[in-house]
Amino acid sequence: MQGCDHAPQRRWRHLNVCQLQSEIVCALPRGRCVECDKVYTVQAPWEGRSRGLIQEFEAFAQTVMCEMPASKAGEILGETDQKLGRARFAHVDAAWTALSWDGVVWGGADEMNRKKGHNYLTVFVGWVDDGVSGRTQQFVFGDQAQGSRISLH
Repeated sequence: MQGCDHAPQRRWRHLNVCQLQSEIVCALPRGRCVECDKVYTVQAPWEGRSRGLIQEFEAFAQTVMCEMPASKAGEILGETDQKLGRARFAHVDAAWTALSWDGVVWGGADEMNRKKGHNYLTVFVGWVDDGVSGRTQQFVFGDQAQGSRISLH
């Protein structure tokens, strides 16, 4: 790697400090690969999975969004619900690619309207082979539409 120059200034949303919105602003260095001669920007160590948010802000936002809709969380955190939603889906996509379906024998999902107020409940049921005893174990997981998690056994 050879030093090249600096990329244009970028901004990352940081957690609030004393109820004041704060950002990290910097121009990250760029380098040139000596093998392929490609110029790249060094990744910031605080950068989250979503563009413009640091890891700690994403973690806090995920915690808040588990308790309320993204629009309300956006009002509290001072960000748009679209940006928070993109951060949520970036983490879901990363978890999905790391998910292993080894040992899953059978699985199913159902979504039901608990009441006519369109408060949906999604239920996932499956049978997993433990790989040791030759027996299968059942798991059940439920997810309410607002984001609060319930676990059924």
